[in-house]
Parts: sequence; C-alpha cells; structure tokens
Amino acid sequence: MKKLFLALLLTMAVFSFAVAAEQIKETPASIYAKIIDKSYIDKYKSIIIDKELTSTHLPNGMSVKSKTYFSGNKFREETTTNDPSGQAINIITIFTSSNTYISYNQGESFFALGASLIEEISSNIKNIDPLTSQAVLNEKTETVNGSECYFIEDNGGGVSRKFYVETKTYHVLKSIISTDEMLIVTDMSDYRKVDKYTGPSTMKILIRQKTGEKQTIESTIKISSIQFNPSINNGIFIPKNVSDLPNIPGLGNIKDMIQSLF
Repeated sequence: MKKLFLALLLTMAVFSFAVAAEQIKETPASIYAKIIDKSYIDKYKSIIIDKELTSTHLPNGMSVKSKTYFSGNKFREETTTNDPSGQAINIITIFTSSNTYISYNQGESFFALGASLIEEISSNIKNIDPLTSQAVLNEKTETVNGSECYFIEDNGGGVSRKFYVETKTYHVLKSIISTDEMLIVTDMSDYRKVDKYTGPSTMKILIRQKTGEKQTIESTIKISSIQFNPSINNGIFIPKNVSDLPNIPGLGNIKDMIQSLF
C-alpha cells in the first residue's frame, strides 16, 4: 500500500509538471505581449531623449549629438555636430503633421522644408510593429551575442521579418526586416531600466538597398538618458519667423541627414 501511495504521488507530480509546462508554452502572441509589457512603448505622454549618432550616411565620418523632445504628437530635435573645419554646427528641427522646419541660428528663424517627416519619426520612436497572424515561433532557440533567444519569423503583408527575443528578459536583441527593395538589420543591446520599464541604449542599424544604387548604410545610436513624462513647454514646438528653404548648394541633402538620425 505504501509503495502504491508513493507511486500515485509521483504520477500526480509528473502530471502536474506536464500541465504547468504546457500552460507556460510560449507563442508569438504571448512573447509580443511580454515585450510590450516590459517596454516603455505607449506608456508616456511626453519624453526627452539624449543620444549620439554615428553613420556612414553622414559626411566625413561625423557624429551627431541630439536631444529629442516629444509631446502631443509633436517633435523637436536639437542637434550638435562639427563641419569639416571642426566648427560647431547647431541645428534645431521641428516636426509637425503639416511640415518640417529647420533652424541654423538657435531657433531665431526657421526654414520650411516643404515635407512632413512626422510619420517616420513617430514610427521609429513610439511604435513596435505588431506581429501578424502568420508569425511562427521556431521550435529551437537561437543564440545571439551569447544569449538564448526565441526566434520568431513573420512573413505577413509581403514583408519578411525575423525577431530574436531573449528568453530570460524578453528583450528584443535583433530584428531582420527584408523586402524586395531593402534589408534592415537592427541589433539592440545594453538594456536599461527607467521608471519600471526597459529599453536598449545602443542600437546598431544596417540598411542595404537591393535595387537602384544598392547603397549600404551603417549607423549606431547610443542613448545616454531618457526622461518620461517631463513637463515640456508647448512653445518649443512652434517655429518662429518661418521662410521657404532657399536653393543653396548642399542644403538639398538636409532631408536625408534628418531621416538618418532616426
């Protein structure tokens, strides 16, 4: 009887373990939910970010330090860099739904670029694209930079997307997005916790064109500080003394440089 009782307990324990294991089995949807839960995406109304960018898309190997202000779906970017002679260049850019404004004189006056870049800026700062119904979780984990990761493939919407998510933390360590025209590889590291939420402080981005000029751009963004829900004066998002962008050689590439910051 004692042996039978012990065998019954062992059977129950094994069954309970199997049920528990089945209950915690991950799916693309459950992993995505945990990514969002741990991140600060859509958990703030205003934000200030200090960061530094280096990119092969910028001339002469220059780096750009910038401060991003976001509030009420408006963005202001204050950047500092150096020209080829080493002289400091300070640029202020304001992004609205109707236009993009740029100032070279500490915000005393602005040029209108005649194009709105707000969608690009918003999507890159605020959003993590949801997975589609075609997302599949690979049965085997992958190793990325020494960390065990879930490997998710999603080919919905005609776009091939691959995500590597650390199993212990649910941090996205790598994403690969591929279309007929372009390949984008993003490596994210040095996750830091700020106000209960986490985010990467270093992002390395490779963009390779598959058509046309077939350019390859490599960029690194390092975030030094983030402030969530700070009080921001709405006046900093209103450009002063606006005029059209003049036809000056070199200024026509400013849109490309602004987009490369994000």
